[in-house]
Amino acid sequence: MDKSAVIAVFIFLAGSAVIIVGTLQWLARVDRHALLRAEEKIQNKDALVIGAFFTLVLLLAYCVTGAAAAMQFSQRGGAAVLVSLTWALASACVGGGFGFLLGHPRRLTDEKTDRAGLSGLLRTGLDDMVDWLVKGLTTVLLVQSGPILIHLHTVAEHLGQGLLDPASPAKDSEIARATAFVEPVIVCFTLLGALATCLVTRTYLTGALSRADRTTSGAFGRVGLDLGETLILSNAQRSLATNTVEPTAEVRRVAEKLSALSLADLHTAQEFATWAKAKSMLKQYAEALTGYEKAVAACDCDPDLLLDYAVALHEAKRQAEALARFESAYDHLSRSTAPETRKNIFKSLTFELLYRPGGFERVIKLSADYERDRETLGAPVSGGLLVNVACAWGQKFEWLAESKGLLDDDGKTFGLKSEGDPMQLIQQDTDLLQAYQAARKAAEQAIVVDPGWKRQLQLLTQRSAKKDPDLNDLEVFERFDDFRQVIGLPPFSQTAAATPATTERPAPEKPAEQVATESGAQNAERTGEETH
Repeated sequence: MDKSAVIAVFIFLAGSAVIIVGTLQWLARVDRHALLRAEEKIQNKDALVIGAFFTLVLLLAYCVTGAAAAMQFSQRGGAAVLVSLTWALASACVGGGFGFLLGHPRRLTDEKTDRAGLSGLLRTGLDDMVDWLVKGLTTVLLVQSGPILIHLHTVAEHLGQGLLDPASPAKDSEIARATAFVEPVIVCFTLLGALATCLVTRTYLTGALSRADRTTSGAFGRVGLDLGETLILSNAQRSLATNTVEPTAEVRRVAEKLSALSLADLHTAQEFATWAKAKSMLKQYAEALTGYEKAVAACDCDPDLLLDYAVALHEAKRQAEALARFESAYDHLSRSTAPETRKNIFKSLTFELLYRPGGFERVIKLSADYERDRETLGAPVSGGLLVNVACAWGQKFEWLAESKGLLDDDGKTFGLKSEGDPMQLIQQDTDLLQAYQAARKAAEQAIVVDPGWKRQLQLLTQRSAKKDPDLNDLEVFERFDDFRQVIGLPPFSQTAAATPATTERPAPEKPAEQVATESGAQNAERTGEETH
């Protein structure tokens, strides 16, 4: 292959690679679409895999075609290579056009739509045109296959002239050789272009058209809601740590409008999920759970949906089912999951696990997983998760101390059997020291994230400072002056002298999770960070 052929191949392949890589990067960005569902993200990834595979196949075929042209028609050199690649690209484009028609997703006709209950889908003029073209072209290919092959041979003979030296008369053998080269190039690249475009169109365009339909039609339009208003509710983040923070006036307005619809008005999983979220925001949990069940039945792999469902179950006092849904949401996390959703899933799951026997071990492991994800995926720091981690280490410390017979409860304080500084006692025990230091570090980090956590940590540590006896995860550290200093409490000796002795705890007034969240509710609204 001479120098001009090498240059021609390089220019052609470089240009093709730039166009193809740019297209793939554009496709990859669709994961950020506000209306994108989990199954559509998977669909788009399939489109990328298929596109990348056929990209490699086409580039390899281009290289083979260019090399073969340079060897077979060396008298034309780089011109023969460039001409053959041009024909290959043209054939791939022709096949791609036909592949688009084949892969274009068919919408249901009005009659079929009504029977399927999918009246939100629109049938456009493009759908009718595609149907006519596909039927017409298919009929022509089947009925006129003989004449088509004759025309293909004639076209190949004419195109083959471009591979021969124009300065000398072409011999019959040279024309036959050029024709034999051109015919398989046309057929091969036409089929490759058709197959690649058909598969990518089928996987990617289906989701794109579905999103377009959701922006222009659907049940929500019946109550006067447009896409922007619906997104206000869809994008409202929920987690156990913020379930006592009232929704904003705008979110409540959208939720009240949506709640006017009935289940009979809804058809898609997205509509069921958004309607259920509206009902949950308005504390109408029975209806919300019914909507979530229908949404999950249609799509059980969306972590956002599973998180919202689990929060609603928790608020409806169905904690066991809520934990199962939180676990499912965690299992369906992927690299494309929104960082805020990832944070809320970890925070909510760890919160729920704190109320399960031995759940502290899982909380500690999950927090380590989240920190690893933060480094690789850029997830945000979560003060709520850090408070949960501190509580988990507090529970582990208490469990270790109890197993070693070191716990003491005199009715007004709770902690280690130590007359002096309890730090001296745990200095000799590696396990207790590790648990204490880990809890102290997590509490300190939570306060750095948001100083509003200080009051919450104080409630969890002081036995006499709260009404709810269940908020006791950090009481075992009440006598540790080092821990008290971190969370802004005076030394224990001063507190003990100022507090009269009591033999029993006050009766609880509010659920544990409500007390745990309301202390930081105002600060959560201000900073965007959540409470325990």
